[in-house]
Amino acid sequence: MPPSGFNEKAIRGLLQFVEGCYEDLLVKLQTQPGKSVEQAIKEELADIRRALESFSIKA
Repeated sequence: MPPSGFNEKAIRGLLQFVEGCYEDLLVKLQTQPGKSVEQAIKEELADIRRALESFSIKA
């Protein structure tokens, strides 16, 4: 059973969002030689924060 306040559609949407973020992370690692996994993760998190802010969502 999903957490209170979340339904199956919300959970599936969250999983799709996380999958997209992971795919973006892999692209960064493949297209930017020499970038560490740690740096790529930090950049991906910054991208996510900017996206949330554009929707006025506090992260």
